[in-house]
Amino acid sequence: MFVFKWFCISTSKNIPDVGLITMTENLNKCREIHLACSLPIIADVDDGFGDSVIVKRMLKEYENAGIAGICMEDNIHPKRNSLFTDLKHQLVPINQFVEKIDIIKNSQIDPDFIVIARIEAFIAGMGIDEVLERANAYSNAGADLLLIHSNKSGPEEVFEFTSRWDGNIPLVAVPSTYSNTSAQTLYDNGYKVTVFANQAFRASLNAMENAYQKLYASQSISSVEKEMKSLADIYKMVNYSAVEKKK
Repeated sequence: MFVFKWFCISTSKNIPDVGLITMTENLNKCREIHLACSLPIIADVDDGFGDSVIVKRMLKEYENAGIAGICMEDNIHPKRNSLFTDLKHQLVPINQFVEKIDIIKNSQIDPDFIVIARIEAFIAGMGIDEVLERANAYSNAGADLLLIHSNKSGPEEVFEFTSRWDGNIPLVAVPSTYSNTSAQTLYDNGYKVTVFANQAFRASLNAMENAYQKLYASQSISSVEKEMKSLADIYKMVNYSAVEKKK
């Protein structure tokens, strides 16, 4: 399973992750990844791009594109990046998000289309009781998985949730800020899915920056040659041989 994160597309366009990307931009990128990848694609759709009317259209578009599921959060529209602490975070009322989930689950064509309901109550400083209330409501509405989001430096909040949660749908964790907590530790504490959200993307930015610095300093490709993917590997990755056989 490949989870495509909104943060990556907004950063690649050099704009902040605050709901400025349109559904069309997000969908086009998801479609490109789906066509290039054999893994099921789960799309991060933020708050669903708007109200329940828009969410119904969003479902149709993503299903038609072959996307396996979505991760949708209960932030207000437009959303604010959950890990940027200088922003005020507000959530939609529970009944509004329940309506979105209900519309998707009762409108989807593919019975295997997955909805991950992402709960932002810890991020908004609302506390464990609010998280539990939303978890119960979203689970009852038909969400297939629950993502319990936290921006703390340790896993205490997400572990407090599992110690008090008595539901039976799978839980998802995103340990971007509590990076010393392994996927195995999260699994042992009730989280069946761990999402490494943007780490490969951020590592690639560092790698490109370092490569350009070395190229500028040395004025020679040899300074980065050992760090590069070989052309032979790239030809194999994109199946050049299939093109050559047709000639």
